[in-house]
Amino acid sequence: MNIRKSSCVKTALWLLVLLNLAAIFYFSAQPGPESSRQSRRVAEAAARVLVDGFEGLPAKDQAAHIARIHFPVRKAAHFLLFAALGFLLLLALSRHPLPRARRILLAALACVIYAVLDEAHQSLVPERSFTLLDILLDTGGSLLGMALSFLVPSARRAGG
Repeated sequence: MNIRKSSCVKTALWLLVLLNLAAIFYFSAQPGPESSRQSRRVAEAAARVLVDGFEGLPAKDQAAHIARIHFPVRKAAHFLLFAALGFLLLLALSRHPLPRARRILLAALACVIYAVLDEAHQSLVPERSFTLLDILLDTGGSLLGMALSFLVPSARRAGG
């Protein structure tokens, strides 16, 4: 790959990292009721796909299915947003001349720090809170995303 193209790819990857960070910040800045409404809409869409005959159920039963799915949807959002962060961050770092172990350590450390900062930020938002469970989910998601980045050929060639 020529230097100009390589530089464009590096810039694009860092822009994607910044967009992902901004998305996490955006969702964390929403007050509790708004955040809950958004995730409830996702839970309802999931229930429509996962529950056989959902449309024909009484409203009470539909609401019960949505309520059961709501918590896992909220936690999956944490996991997936941070999986994307870990993936993109390690991919972006693979474009820099750092030893593989240092890139992995930097990416993991940055993801954990951002997870803690994200929870601290949420604690300042009305009806939101700081939870260790979310930090663990964010960290797990980050590690999975980092592991998946090794499937990208250019990252493998760069040693991770």
